[in-house]
Amino acid sequence: MSVEFELMAGHRYDRAAAERGRALLAEPPRQVDPRTAFDARAVARERSWLLRAATDDLVEARRELEEVRRNDADCGRDRAAPITHMDLAELSCQLGDLEAARAHAEQATQLAAQTGRLPYAAAAARYAAALIAEHTGDLPLAGRIARETRDMASELGQSPLLDRTTVLHARIELAQDRAGAAAELFLVVDAHLQAAGLRQPAAYRFRGDLIESLVAGGRLEEAAAHASRFGAAVEAAPTPWGQAVAARSRALIAAASADLDVALHDLGTALAHHDALPMPVERGRTLLHLGRVRRRRRKKRSAVEAFLAAIEVFASAGAAGWAGEARRELERVGSRLSSADELTATEREVARLAASGMTNRQVADSMVLSPKSVDGVLTRVYAKLDIHSRAELGGWIARESTRTEG
Repeated sequence: MSVEFELMAGHRYDRAAAERGRALLAEPPRQVDPRTAFDARAVARERSWLLRAATDDLVEARRELEEVRRNDADCGRDRAAPITHMDLAELSCQLGDLEAARAHAEQATQLAAQTGRLPYAAAAARYAAALIAEHTGDLPLAGRIARETRDMASELGQSPLLDRTTVLHARIELAQDRAGAAAELFLVVDAHLQAAGLRQPAAYRFRGDLIESLVAGGRLEEAAAHASRFGAAVEAAPTPWGQAVAARSRALIAAASADLDVALHDLGTALAHHDALPMPVERGRTLLHLGRVRRRRRKKRSAVEAFLAAIEVFASAGAAGWAGEARRELERVGSRLSSADELTATEREVARLAASGMTNRQVADSMVLSPKSVDGVLTRVYAKLDIHSRAELGGWIARESTRTEG
């Protein structure tokens, strides 16, 4: 517990102390009267997996939590089972293991029903269900469940579950382009943590989303202030997630300020930290932003590479919603990637005539097309050549003629 307090206060923790505690857990337990003895082992096991999760050792955290679940089941402690399955569902989502996450969410729902009318267990089960809907991209369903769960948790008073549900609700709002609403929800949780003195950067893992929502809402000064505070906390107690998301957050602010070179540098830094982080969806999100910045820098082919990598990462993690967003971004840049040689014969002729000074109607009459068809052809030509006016089209025709004659 002393190690957990250090971590929650935002300090570097004593790894040796944590391992001493785990070594004690490995020793055979003494026989005690469970009616009078404090079960320090149960508390220590809970602290151990939470510590691993907070420091990005997610695979071991899930393994230890599975042991806790099995031990509770063997001892007949079923009241906590829905909450344990909720935590396992969240860890599995973070690890990109959708099949396991679904199984744990279903178990949480079944056990919450079996254990009777226990409000916290019921809310935990609904939280797990919302996580799965969010992960698979069913945002309307996820939002509805998250709002219901937040109402359920609110009735129980201030608690970690209420904060976690508020963060989930905010993430769903952000994913549906409601940045203002998302930011206000994130700020509620931020205020709770600040008041409690909880400064661990990865607490509820929402700092990057808060900064992203502020950037998306045009609140750059606030975003910069939160990014500075987040960065300082990460520097004091570094973890791969904190370092990756802090760098990505700086990149978002730089990109919003049109400093694209700095944004590209910071995104590269973020990807380097992702190599030590077993959270594929987070990596995919960084790749998605990298593709967007590369597209703005007119690095079209490298933008496509980033979007394709993001799609692969999201798809492997079962994050269908994120994969769909990456595909839409790819389509946007893909239409501009076509070379001059990929213009059809009709597109080439319409382009040539339009560049010669003809109006759209004159081009239509010359080619026996409707003016509407000519409009559509020119729209495709502009997109393929990444140009925006007839003057630019004339320049392209001139360069193409020179290239062909050469």
